[in-house]
Amino acid sequence: MFCSSLRQRRDLASVFPILSKANTPPLRETKLMTHDLALPLPAARSIGSDQQQWPAQRCQLFLLLTSESVSDTDRTSLLSRIERFATLTTDPSPAIAFLLFAGSVQSPSSNSFHAYMTLQLWLHETATTSPPILPIASQAQFLPLLNTFVAPSVPTHREPTTPSSRSLLRQITATAPACPLSEHSTNVLSDICHSIGEVATMTASAQGMQVLEDFLGEQDAKNIESFWAEEWICE
Repeated sequence: MFCSSLRQRRDLASVFPILSKANTPPLRETKLMTHDLALPLPAARSIGSDQQQWPAQRCQLFLLLTSESVSDTDRTSLLSRIERFATLTTDPSPAIAFLLFAGSVQSPSSNSFHAYMTLQLWLHETATTSPPILPIASQAQFLPLLNTFVAPSVPTHREPTTPSSRSLLRQITATAPACPLSEHSTNVLSDICHSIGEVATMTASAQGMQVLEDFLGEQDAKNIESFWAEEWICE
């Protein structure tokens, strides 16, 4: 289910048709008071069946936020709404989908990243209780990413010696290993990019480099760009 009020939100102009036409799972428009979107949780497929089932009993609730939610909304009102949303006693717990694209723009902009980081700062400064926030970079990723988020988790065996993605991110700079990225820069980078491949993609365009410079500073951004240019190897 998705809230009928989304029709009036210009920042979700590209998302409303996606929700209206969704069939995996099928969604219907209705009036929702506490959230914007409710995705039914898929059940595990039975043996020999290729069809996915979506029981009606359990749903993952989402708030849909964009850069306009931060710039056009009173700070106190937005934080109060998030805190009320966080207190909903649902299983699974509610979550926020922060769209880094808006309106007819189908990809992230530096303004979107700035708004995302601003919201994180507001939540930290006020110690506001917040659900997990899922940043979504493009229109094409919107529904697939949300469906992946609600999909049943499959336990996997992990080798204890495998380095974490965060430890690898620290090494993605021309000054490593002697001088890896600082803890602060690593945290910011992990908020902006969700894989090492995304970091490489960011450095390949002028727009991506501008985003890195805006959030990490010119020197760190150049060192990250140089890392990929020189094909450094993390060991």
